[in-house]
Amino acid sequence: MDPLRVIPKRAAGASSENTALLGTVPSVVTQRYCITALCTVDHADEVKQLMRHELCRPEIRVDQIGLKSHSSHHLVRVVAVVSCAARARSVLFRLVNCLGLDAGVRSIRWETAASPPSDATGHRFAARAVPTHSTTMWTTGRAASANQ
Repeated sequence: MDPLRVIPKRAAGASSENTALLGTVPSVVTQRYCITALCTVDHADEVKQLMRHELCRPEIRVDQIGLKSHSSHHLVRVVAVVSCAARARSVLFRLVNCLGLDAGVRSIRWETAASPPSDATGHRFAARAVPTHSTTMWTTGRAASANQ
């Protein structure tokens, strides 16, 4: 018996349950990310505006962009919490690189954020953040990559 003739017969004889499973397309899985830029107070609005501009894309859902105080009075954290699919992470990477080149930004990081709580009462920014597999840190103009 010719093995090439057996293979199509097996595929043609597949059960309807198996073909139904093969025909389903999984929904796109999204991940939440927290982007934090430490910058001078006088650059905070510029950094916030740049974040809004770069993240204004249909494949990125911006959950929040806000300011958090820092222990040093002349610095502030601009924090953006966003959700996107893995294929849209290049937008986040470009934003982090762009902010890393800004003179007013002291450091920039992005990390995987926890899922939002089931009840949305009082949720402000992401819950405890978890580092991504590849977190890029920009500090005073130098890049250092920490792979875990």
